Amino acid sequence: ELIGLTQGGEEPLAASAASALGFLPDRTARSWLARAACEHPSEWVATSAVRSLARARRGAPVSLLGGAVARGGAVARVTADALCDRVADDPGAVLAAIGPTPPPGPVLLPLGLVTAITGSREALVVLKRAVDGGDPDALRDELVIRLGPERGALLAERSLGAIPPAYRARFGPAEAVEDLEVFEALSAR
Repeated sequence: ELIGLTQGGEEPLAASAASALGFLPDRTARSWLARAACEHPSEWVATSAVRSLARARRGAPVSLLGGAVARGGAVARVTADALCDRVADDPGAVLAAIGPTPPPGPVLLPLGLVTAITGSREALVVLKRAVDGGDPDALRDELVIRLGPERGALLAERSLGAIPPAYRARFGPAEAVEDLEVFEALSAR
């Protein structure tokens, strides 16, 4: 019944049902919560699902939190908090849940904790990749989408090598495209 409410109920009711599912000890509830954390269209329901998994009776495996990291926004922040709470128990599982190419943002804290606790070279490489801005093709793709294939590819070729890693880690592709357009307009004058 609770799973049905989370799927078809109004948002407040669905979020409450997701919270209640965390108190059930069965695998079906935890499996559904993991799916909701990753795929539910409502951020409210998704964050409720992550919180339920984090406090689930008989400890939901950290691996169930992995897919929620990629959603970004509030879901990623809540997931990062949950992962921080689990780092001391199982740093390897937290590293696996974060994945080899995490997005920059909230996951940096649990990733940094894994690195500090384990001294793992693998964790350090993943942390560096996240700090350096993740996927280098994301900005190129955004330029082509926003500016068209010709202009986007040309601007990408001229400017991508000049963008410092710290900038890429702090700003996403959408902000970078806006800045590059301003720079391009200024240089045309």
